[in-house]
Amino acid sequence: MNNLSSILGKLLLTGQICNKEIILSNLNKGQVILQLDKKYVEMLFGNNNNQDPGYDEQPEAENGHNHFTYDEQDKWLFESGKMQSPINIDTFTIAPSIKYKKLELNFKNQAMKIENNGHTIELAIPGESILMNRKFALNQMHFHSPSEHTIDGLYSDLEAHFVHTGADGRLAVVGVLFNIGQENLAFETILNKIPQGSSGAGFKINISELLPEDKAYYHYIGSLTTPPLTENVEWYVLEEKLEISQEQLIRFQKYYINNNRKTQPLNGRPVNYINN
Repeated sequence: MNNLSSILGKLLLTGQICNKEIILSNLNKGQVILQLDKKYVEMLFGNNNNQDPGYDEQPEAENGHNHFTYDEQDKWLFESGKMQSPINIDTFTIAPSIKYKKLELNFKNQAMKIENNGHTIELAIPGESILMNRKFALNQMHFHSPSEHTIDGLYSDLEAHFVHTGADGRLAVVGVLFNIGQENLAFETILNKIPQGSSGAGFKINISELLPEDKAYYHYIGSLTTPPLTENVEWYVLEEKLEISQEQLIRFQKYYINNNRKTQPLNGRPVNYINN
């Protein structure tokens, strides 16, 4: 049982539990399916529920306060780790790319609901985007303070993530950076609608005030920035920064401050700059 526990422990770390089956590949030169009680396995090794529907970057985060903390990021589990996000974008080493198309962002001026999910403020907003000539559905947006991505090593005061899903299930995130300056009316609307509980009703919002007019962007392949840190996520970080007021930042940080993941190694990945 000790040898089996050791094997299963490794499999748990890579997320290979599926209901009551654990699939062991290449064990004794074959595949063995062990019928195990999931609750017993979790009792032995802890709950490694990497598919928790409540993580912030997931396209349809529904209701979970999932169990991670930004103070213990070194304990977050991920599948491989070579293509993680966020990153520092070094503008001095990026060459402009001409093969990619400009972004088309078509979002509705309506938040269907707003959630205080335990890690950020999240809004369900309908809409779609054309990214690399492919259509993606907008599922939700949320905020991190300070920013997760850095530009030439410098953090912004706030970063908004617009999380999308393609028809093939591929994830894409459009990031918008904000610094202290003038009051942002759309962000003010959001602050005024933050629910006392975990969820609030929908409301009208001028979503264009959360998107810069100039759609030049930095593009790379990375991951979700919250567990399960799934990779092969397309990132589009807009170059132009927007503004929020100091008072607005203080109000947001009464709910969440330092809810940002540390920047991750680039590991040789290309970062493209597109300005069409």
